This record gives sequence, C-alpha cells and structure tokens, in this order.
Amino acid sequence: MPEEKLYQAMAKFKKIGGRTEAGCSSVLFRIVSAHMKIMADRNNRFYHVPVDLMVRATDRIPQWTLPKKPSWVGHVTWKSTD
Repeated sequence: MPEEKLYQAMAKFKKIGGRTEAGCSSVLFRIVSAHMKIMADRNNRFYHVPVDLMVRATDRIPQWTLPKKPSWVGHVTWKSTD
C-alpha cells in the first residue's frame, strides 16, 4: 500500500472514530489511535529501529526455504461475492 493511502486511511479512521463521545471514549479506538501515532512517526526510534531490522532480516530469507503459496491465494479479491 502506498504511504499516502495509508496516511489517508489513518486520518479517516481518526476523523470518523473521534466524531462522537462514545467513539473517543472507546478503549479500542484509543489503542489503535496511539499505535497509529507511534507507527507514523519515523523519529520514534524505539519503534522503528527493531521493526526496520526485522524487515531487513526477512528480506535475507532465501525464497527456496519459504513454503509454496496456497493455490487459493490467486482467487482472493476485495470484491464481495454477492
């Protein structure tokens, strides 16, 4: 997902979830909002250093050691089946 779309989705979540008092007081909304702030801030080294290291480590895993993709993966779509 492009970064721009991710940031748009995060802004939309915060705008819609924070419209009402019930939404703002929801524990789940607060947890997700706090995580979004941490994740989006590239200056937060306590979050991004280990995450970036894990991404680099997974890039070094040889393809032949990974399991084959399931056959149904190619049939997954965002469209509804109705």
